[in-house]
Order: sequence, then structure tokens, then C-alpha cells
Amino acid sequence: MFTQAQYEHFISTYARSDIVAEIADVLIPIWCDDYAFTSPSAKIVEVETGESGASFSYLFDLTLDRNIVACGIPSASKHQRDRSRMAGHPLANSARYDRGHLMANATGGGCDINLVPQLAKVNRVQFRVLERKVLELSRDQMQCFYFVRCLYTNTTQVPAAFEQGVIQPNGKLLYTTHSNL
Repeated sequence: MFTQAQYEHFISTYARSDIVAEIADVLIPIWCDDYAFTSPSAKIVEVETGESGASFSYLFDLTLDRNIVACGIPSASKHQRDRSRMAGHPLANSARYDRGHLMANATGGGCDINLVPQLAKVNRVQFRVLERKVLELSRDQMQCFYFVRCLYTNTTQVPAAFEQGVIQPNGKLLYTTHSNL
């Protein structure tokens, strides 16, 4: 797994001009290689979305039918949640897991591919810290690169943990991990 120290080193030695706009081109292959190491039969596709001014990429494993990572440049959004789409999520009636957004609705994240099983404490409390920072940056018209990576220890659709990070325009990294077990 790419560690916080590796992200920080990578960011501090980044030589191109616009880290926020360019970093996905470098991190996506690293994330794909990292995931393929633990899931060698994975068929990974990249799905790009652009809702409400935001631009996100999702890496998805077609073999195990699960998210690997969501990343991109968020934008403050006022679109309403599509509750009917959320109701159709596979774990819609789970007592243990929320239908959590990888990219927050308030920053342009939609439904469908953006939804994953998240413990309530992760979805409603822990994730909110960085989501609020991303929303604050977006409202201040400051672009950042935001990513959420799902970490798995088995072949289910339920991530064992999440890696959540924000790369700010000044190159500063805000990073945390959350257990989802």
C-alpha cells in the first residue's frame, strides 16, 4: 500500500507546474498496480464523471464488482441527492452499513458508482472532517485534488478501510485512514 510518507515524499519532489491538475495521471497507475498486486485477476476500468462542475475519475474492478478509488477536482454543488437511486444500492437495507458517498454530494459526487458500504461512524463522522475541508476550498474557488481509496482484505464489496486525502494547491497533503470493520 502507498503510505502517507510515500505520498508526502512524492508531493514534495513533484516537479511539474500544476500538481492539482496533473497528479491523477501519476497516481492512478500507482493505485492500479497496488490493487492488482492483491487482486491479480482484477479487470480495472476507469470511469470519468463530470457532475455540477466537479470532475471525478473512478477506478472500478469489474471482476469483483467494486470500487477501488475515486479521485478528482471537486466543486461546491447545490444539486439534490437522488434518493431513488440511492435506495437501489445493494446494501440499501443493511443495519450495519450506510450507503456512503466516496465523493460527497456537496462537492459534486453523484450516486451509482460513487456509493460504497460505509459504517455509520465512518460515513457520518470520520469522513466529514476532510469532506468539509474540500467543500471549504471549493467554495473559496481553490482547486484541490481529492481522493478516497477503498482498501480490501477479502473479495467482498465491503472495504476493510478507506484512505482519504486532499492535495492542496500549495502542495500540502491532508491524509487519514478509516477502518470500516
